[in-house]
Amino acid sequence: MKPIAVLKFGGTSVANPELREKVLSHVKSYIDNDYSVVVVVSAMGRKGSPYATDTLIDLLPDGLETSIVKDFICNCGENISAAILAAEASMMGIEAVPLTGGQAGIITDACYTKANIIRIQPDIVVNHLSNDRVVIISGFQGHTMPEGYVTTLGRGGSDLSAISLSAALHADETVIYTDVPGIAFADPRLVPDVKFISSIPVKQLYWLSLGGAKVMHSRAVKTAMERMVSFYVRATGSDEEGTFVDTGHDTAFLPFAGIAAVPMDNGFSQVSLIMTPDSKKETEMIMEYWDGKEEKPEFEYLAEKCCLKAVLKEELSTCFIQETCGIISGKANLDILKKERVHDRIF
Repeated sequence: MKPIAVLKFGGTSVANPELREKVLSHVKSYIDNDYSVVVVVSAMGRKGSPYATDTLIDLLPDGLETSIVKDFICNCGENISAAILAAEASMMGIEAVPLTGGQAGIITDACYTKANIIRIQPDIVVNHLSNDRVVIISGFQGHTMPEGYVTTLGRGGSDLSAISLSAALHADETVIYTDVPGIAFADPRLVPDVKFISSIPVKQLYWLSLGGAKVMHSRAVKTAMERMVSFYVRATGSDEEGTFVDTGHDTAFLPFAGIAAVPMDNGFSQVSLIMTPDSKKETEMIMEYWDGKEEKPEFEYLAEKCCLKAVLKEELSTCFIQETCGIISGKANLDILKKERVHDRIF
């Protein structure tokens, strides 16, 4: 059998015909390089777009508590994406078949709206690949057994679908396509000239995702870490290599902390500085300081290194260690964050 490539495209990548044409150019490139191709898609666009997940949820009556109904309507957006992309692929001479998550063999428990994948039985997918068809799968979804009720995997579910399918298919290459050209030290939407990195250990990306970095949901990254699925993060609109997320045991950790920001009101954001285990001792020292204990002489150095004085408007609201990753959060003005070029000084 040919080598298998699993390519995931998010909602912004399939939002209009021009973007989907770029998606299919990536698919064609893998076909030309003699790969069998599996495509995982999200619902088209974001909230406000007619088929986006949040738009579909808004169609339901207020106060609806039946999660099985929410999952039923949420499945529609990804299915529409898969059907349209398959139709457009055929217009380009690419034989493609759309499948729901359940048809692709993704079996979940009955935890509706945030289901857990129990196993994947990819026989139908493998059969189509062996007949040289591109398989376009609705991400974010699966179904229960034996009832066959549709379920959704929660936020970041399409990434989780792609990583899990890659593991089940023993894929030779996995790519998460998004609207930024890889993984950066800060959110590129907040810091336009931020530096992107060529590779990162999967465990370090997991720490960043726990701290709020938006490039991938922590559930998907954790699955990649557990199932040993290395993958690329690339921009749909570019042919650049992107960032390689490496599951190799001998991969050296990068000497940096991460920074993530969640917008709030009045120009402020909840900013998290995410520190690696090498910085765990420093994180503990900062925790002691903010707990009101005696200030340590080293704190001035730490504060300068972490740029807390330049960034944080008020005292830190939270400070804790999560799975060996130190996360320091506080309220910050993004204009100050950009002016002080925090990303340069931290990393």
